[in-house]
Amino acid sequence: MNPEERKTFILDHAERVKRLMAERFFKRTELAKAAGIDHAALIRFFQGKYFFRFKTAVALAKALRISLLQLLDTKAPIPPPSAQWRKPR
Repeated sequence: MNPEERKTFILDHAERVKRLMAERFFKRTELAKAAGIDHAALIRFFQGKYFFRFKTAVALAKALRISLLQLLDTKAPIPPPSAQWRKPR
């Protein structure tokens, strides 16, 4: 994967995470805290400069209450929050 393809790959996933965050009313700082990741790393991800390791992707999926596949499959529809869904505290 060349650098431009890599950046496109990251930005496609960043857009998916942003849509998931919006539907679940998460701010970036809240998602970073809920997933146990550094806020600066999340910002670098949204800028297309950084892609998460597997462990971090699992933590993001858990914080967003979706499966890892739902997080990583950018072509799949965004899963709606369940009726019992609430942000983790």
